[in-house]
Amino acid sequence: MNEHQEKYHRKALTKAIIKLHEAGFENDFYLIGTHHLIWSKADMIFCLSDVRVKIIIDIRMSPKHDPLYILAVETDSGVKGILSRLVDIPCDLLIETSGESDPDEGT
Repeated sequence: MNEHQEKYHRKALTKAIIKLHEAGFENDFYLIGTHHLIWSKADMIFCLSDVRVKIIIDIRMSPKHDPLYILAVETDSGVKGILSRLVDIPCDLLIETSGESDPDEGT
């Protein structure tokens, strides 16, 4: 990947995060184990089956690298945030979106 492409991808990632924050996705979630997320602000644990995880942006820096994802999380109790790490989340729990879509679209 050349410098121009890398700059473009970083800009797209930054834009997506800003849009998420503006839409109320201000909390950080982390994957613990293989079936649970923790909301870092309140130390609350959620089962993956009780949350919606949307792929907001998926960027491949190069064919040799794993894709970079920005994932929006919304719990049944209305807590919204960004999943900080992606580690083997079952595909059936992910809601794919196209490009830089509205994180609230379809909810």
